[in-house]
Amino acid sequence: MFGFVGHTAKLEDSFVYDTYINLVTPLQMIGEVLYKTLQYFGWRYVGLFGSSSDVFTWAETEELWASVENQLKSNITITAKVRYNTKDQSLHQDKLNYIASVARIIVLICSSLDARSILLEAKKLGMTNGPYVFFVLQQFEDNFLKETWSNGNSSVLDAYQPVLLIALRSYREYKTYSDFVKEVHSKLKEKQLSGSFFSSHGEVSSYAAYLHDAVLLYALSIKEMLEGKKDFRDGKALVNSLKGYNKTPMYGKFVDSDCKHSHLREGGKLHLCITGPVNIDELGERNMDYSVYDLQEFGNSVHFIPVLNFDSVRKTISPTRQIDYISWADGEIPKDKPLCGFHNEHCKTPVTSKCDYVMPAD
Repeated sequence: MFGFVGHTAKLEDSFVYDTYINLVTPLQMIGEVLYKTLQYFGWRYVGLFGSSSDVFTWAETEELWASVENQLKSNITITAKVRYNTKDQSLHQDKLNYIASVARIIVLICSSLDARSILLEAKKLGMTNGPYVFFVLQQFEDNFLKETWSNGNSSVLDAYQPVLLIALRSYREYKTYSDFVKEVHSKLKEKQLSGSFFSSHGEVSSYAAYLHDAVLLYALSIKEMLEGKKDFRDGKALVNSLKGYNKTPMYGKFVDSDCKHSHLREGGKLHLCITGPVNIDELGERNMDYSVYDLQEFGNSVHFIPVLNFDSVRKTISPTRQIDYISWADGEIPKDKPLCGFHNEHCKTPVTSKCDYVMPAD
């Protein structure tokens, strides 16, 4: 079985499901990236803010909440957890007012569209030009990036200024993915009858790329086994040929120019993996690299630019040159809590006891 849509806890047991390969990186990885990022900036106090379990806009939301909490609970203090129906925009103001009183570093756990409406409300409350930082976690969707890149509205972009976006290292920036999406849209449009449900190639789901790569990996694995005179119908043998960083063929946008992996060529054509290099670990999981993005000027426009890169194999995070260009609200990295505490508990004025003065007797 080659999974291409998402991660499910039901298939976590690699001993039971030993013929399962997941082309999508596990959910807990984004929690690791968040933790490493907080460590990098020296933040130890955060608030979690997002969708309640009854908001079914994203099937993995509940698991993402659990993953983030599990990653942070040892060394990070979670000052508040605010969960509500993020689809009801009338609730944003009250919930934001509360989180602002107990957290400066706020992690949004919700869909990209809900994150956008929350940030616009935060802008109205003056939270986007103050001491607050908002993390947006994007596991699969790329709507947040698309919204920002395509939206020239300065008031909307202002709402994104305090955002650090954690997302997969963006293969979407490369021509390979762009061409693929356009081709998918073109073919879907040819098959459609009256009434187009895809008005542009921007609406093509990123899952299409994972499906493409799942099929390609399966086909290349069969080809390799046939060349080695092995039985490709043996599912365990096929999967075991992929597991382990030294076994899985790496191919994609980042394949070396000399094409040392010659088995990836067929008819003189190099097969490209749309979502970047594939490297499956011993548990059958694909651990993809992440980046932390900041909204910055790039040429004549504004884009989310990577300022930190997370290596999923080494579990390390490293800065890019663009990290020096983050425009913090007060010109320096914000503190994760006020000097006197959120309720002035560290700077209370000592209370002087008043005692009656008794005149001495004559």
